[in-house]
Amino acid sequence: MGRQLYEAAANGSIDFKAQLLALHRELVANVLELVTVLVDKPSLWARQVENVGAVLRNMQHLCNLLRPTQARQTLLHTLQEEVAARRAATQELRDKVAQAEAALSGGAEQLEAAAAELQRAAAAAARAAAT
Repeated sequence: MGRQLYEAAANGSIDFKAQLLALHRELVANVLELVTVLVDKPSLWARQVENVGAVLRNMQHLCNLLRPTQARQTLLHTLQEEVAARRAATQELRDKVAQAEAALSGGAEQLEAAAAELQRAAAAAARAAAT
C-alpha cells in the first residue's frame, strides 16, 4: 500500500467514514495541486501524481477493509428477508388451515343434521308402514 495516510485509534479501530472523508479532501487538494504544477512547473508532475496515487491507494485499502462488514450486513439483510418471507408463508398456511377446519366443522354439522333428518324420515316411514 505504501505510506499510510489515515489514522487508526490506539486499539486499532478505524473511523472509516471520517478517514475516507479526510482522504477525499486530501485527494481533491492533491488533484488541484497537480493541475497547478502542470500549469506552472510541468517537470514536477511525477511527484504530484505519486501523491494522488498514494491517497487513492489508501482509500482503496480502507474500502477493502470494509468488505467483510459489507458482506456480513448483506448476509444479515438477506436472512432477515428470508425469515420474514417464511413467517408470512407460515401465517398464510395457518390461515388456510383455520379456513379448512372451519369448513370441515361446518360440513360435519351439516352431515349430523342430514343424518338426524334421515333418521326422522326413516322412523316416520317405519311408523307409516306399521299402520
